[in-house]
Amino acid sequence: MIQQEQNSVEGLLSKGSHVERRLKYLNVLSGEFIASDLRLALKSPYVESAYFDRNVSLINSVGDYETQDWRIPSTGASAAWGNLSVTGKNVTVAIIDTGIDYLHPDLGGCLGTTCKVVDGVNLVSYANPDPMDDNGHGTHCAGIVAAKGTLLGVAPDARLLAVKVFDSSGTGSVSNIIAGIDWAVGAGADVLSMSVGGLPPNITNDGADDPMAQAAGEAVEYGVVPVVAAANAGPGTGTVASPGDNPDVITVGASDDRGTIEQEDDTITAFSSRGPSAFGRLDPDVSAPGFRITSTYVHSVFPYLTFDGTSMATPHVSGVAALLKEGMPNLSARDFKSRLMHTASKIDAKTFEAGAGEVNIYNALTETVDVSINGTDRLETELIPGTPLTVNVSLINHGNDSTYVWFEAENLSNIENDVVMSSSYFTLPGNVSLPAGGDVSAPFTLIAPLGQAPFVYGGILVVHHSNRTLRVPIVATVPLIGAGLINGTVNDAYVNERTIGDYVYYLLYNPNATSLSLALTWGGVNDIELYLASPGGGILKTGNTTSLTQKTLVLQNLTEARYWAIVHLNSGLLLPNPYTLNVSYVGV
Repeated sequence: MIQQEQNSVEGLLSKGSHVERRLKYLNVLSGEFIASDLRLALKSPYVESAYFDRNVSLINSVGDYETQDWRIPSTGASAAWGNLSVTGKNVTVAIIDTGIDYLHPDLGGCLGTTCKVVDGVNLVSYANPDPMDDNGHGTHCAGIVAAKGTLLGVAPDARLLAVKVFDSSGTGSVSNIIAGIDWAVGAGADVLSMSVGGLPPNITNDGADDPMAQAAGEAVEYGVVPVVAAANAGPGTGTVASPGDNPDVITVGASDDRGTIEQEDDTITAFSSRGPSAFGRLDPDVSAPGFRITSTYVHSVFPYLTFDGTSMATPHVSGVAALLKEGMPNLSARDFKSRLMHTASKIDAKTFEAGAGEVNIYNALTETVDVSINGTDRLETELIPGTPLTVNVSLINHGNDSTYVWFEAENLSNIENDVVMSSSYFTLPGNVSLPAGGDVSAPFTLIAPLGQAPFVYGGILVVHHSNRTLRVPIVATVPLIGAGLINGTVNDAYVNERTIGDYVYYLLYNPNATSLSLALTWGGVNDIELYLASPGGGILKTGNTTSLTQKTLVLQNLTEARYWAIVHLNSGLLLPNPYTLNVSYVGV
């Protein structure tokens, strides 16, 4: 079917266009196309959309030359090896990166079906098929996943695929990465480890409309688990990069284990990108160690190096996913995310910094209770102040013993302005006895009090049983109802393509108006941008500059009851910058 569709589209093209790649799993054609051919192709029933290719860089890591034992017992990996004999056997992880130095002794010393690196592809050079790493980044990530030698990876018996999509400078393209995902799916990857990221083509970090994010999410449909770095644009709010902002991938933030096995004292690193993602979505999903991580490197240069970054946190979770695949081979690709989130450990960080918490594979492999809210792995919802919302919490006990379950809810918080929504307004499910092999459902009612400030809030519903805890993320967006003033603060400005500045989202609700006006005012020398987006995320208006400290916009002939206002600290001093957003309507 896919080949027939591609043949049909290619038949529409003139000689002026050239198809370079035909991706048989993701159903993508890439190449050079003249404008008239693109317009014709977009009329085909087989073409959903077209995008310009663009360069993408590796998520930069900070490194030094100190070597140390980087194994992180707090991920639960060593307990999984010793107590459960789970080491990643018969599981294949694709490292989509700069290639792998497969000659490194800790990575098997060879390339081929009998080696640790079982196969590879070079999508950077058509002339050279060798997936050898000439940068070092991919080899470092590969070692974190599956090194077995002087150092041990999280899943030391896992197999690796070397998918080279970046050159020696760490530069690649969206089309390379998409082709790498397609190749890895066809090569039998169980897990994709993607320490990559690039800003989406529009100003929002909405993963629904970026081709790289779409491709990563599509891999899930083939039963493959994509694990993606959140990016190193922290501590800015709303800075998770594509493809990490796709809701179907496992997005990873970077934690600092503070040199201890215990997870309670772990914190999130300053550089780790924060959520929420547009529009009112959780990100990152989980966190993992990403500070001072020693792993393999191009062995002819330095056999081992130490780096910081979400690039290092991501292969920790990829290795954890490989262990989970061996230990629970019948899990669906989507179940991987829910199990890793719900069994994560609480650390000293907010929900939009660390997600559900720091991964713990021993918890994931030994947990007997599954939990969901309205059939999903999280709750992402709108809360009208004063209006209760009741959802259904479902529990399934796969164990052989009954267990007593009770609940608590953490306060929800807004990451940028430190505003709290107290969980004391919520009505928790009652305590329940969950029989062996049984299931139960219970109502959970949330309410935002009247006067609750209009922000996107994140928190956790904690499910306790048998000295275990499950952590279910909650994202609640409180809209501004009608006209009013919103007072906020931004403090992390755009510095470069990796430090992109705070993005703060506000949901505006008025079902009766015909015209909407926004006026953003602030003091100081910073440049703050203002945007208006549709409910689906498309940018409708950009604020006009009326002075050095004000942006305004007007949208006439409203067709929706809800719109999103976006405030972005574009440039200036890295200091707290208070602002006021004045929202007014006509025709109320």
